[in-house]
Amino acid sequence: MLIYLVLILIILFLGIAINPRRSRQRRKAFLFLSFLDLTVISGLRDYSVGADTEIYVSLFNSIDFYNMSSSRFESGYLYFMKLVHRFSDNPTVFLFLCSIICIGAACHFIYVFSDDPLLSVLLYVVLKPYFFQMTGLRQALAISINMMAFLLILDKRTKRRSVLSLALMFLAPQFHSVAYISFIPYILFFFPRIRNRLRMTPSSSLKWTILISAVAFLAFPFVLDLLFYIAPQYALYLSGTWGDSNYFASMFNTLIQMAFMVVGVIYLRRFETTDLEKFALIMLSMTIISVTLSMRLEIIGRISTEFSIYTGILFAPMFTSVVEEPKNRLLLKSMVFLSSFAYMLVTFIFRPEWDGVVPYIFI
Repeated sequence: MLIYLVLILIILFLGIAINPRRSRQRRKAFLFLSFLDLTVISGLRDYSVGADTEIYVSLFNSIDFYNMSSSRFESGYLYFMKLVHRFSDNPTVFLFLCSIICIGAACHFIYVFSDDPLLSVLLYVVLKPYFFQMTGLRQALAISINMMAFLLILDKRTKRRSVLSLALMFLAPQFHSVAYISFIPYILFFFPRIRNRLRMTPSSSLKWTILISAVAFLAFPFVLDLLFYIAPQYALYLSGTWGDSNYFASMFNTLIQMAFMVVGVIYLRRFETTDLEKFALIMLSMTIISVTLSMRLEIIGRISTEFSIYTGILFAPMFTSVVEEPKNRLLLKSMVFLSSFAYMLVTFIFRPEWDGVVPYIFI
């Protein structure tokens, strides 16, 4: 775990020294250096680092002889592996490329939208989307593709960007089928009329999130039937470890996401809600709803991963930056970071199996 603590200190030092909020050039420099640090540690990890890394490395090594027609893995991911394998049969090259794509997408999104790049990068690490891309390669790649699709329609909307964005949205489920769930918020923002009719406020978002989460939790059997009707392949998980209920871990994660939303609503409720804030609130709401349902069935927690990455890189910098008094703003950001850092430490110490990235070993 020491290497992650050093990584966080390096990012803090870079953020303080460069001060990326001062200009676009400084923002670009900070994010590029952060990207390099994050990618080197992720890309040069041993195959034992990451809960599922060894599985994907084994698949990569055998991809030329793999029966793709009967595979449980999505075709897009398999063809991606096959393409990489044609250029290099070294698994580290594959892991490094995956790290470049996933971390690069997050850093680019932060560059375009974040109110505080330093806080975004720190929370990307300590809230653990960074560590998820070390273990859940397929879904992490799908999330990154979806992220670029959202970026295209949220920033400088044109017909060409809209077409490319839609193509990326259909590409993402070819890496992991859970990515289909991202079409729900995507449709809301792809069509301008729907987006303009969203009369969302931070307070109403919180109320609806609590209500929908409670109803979905109580009506879980009906939600489960709907889930398996849409994605019948996930019924197979009922007989494995993912088919158990997981009240402690899921409640822990639910409370963390809910804390972000409550604090965010307190600070944002006085301001008019922009389209980007609506997007952040929707993604946070869907995170809370899905992670609440994962208390009843653990596999649903994978759905929350599609949305939870935006809590740290977008929503937290959004509400902390509205505080006008510099000392109060610094205090709030410090509390958000330290609380999230404590979450990382607790899970690494008491539940290292959740991520499988501790201990860290270089290749």
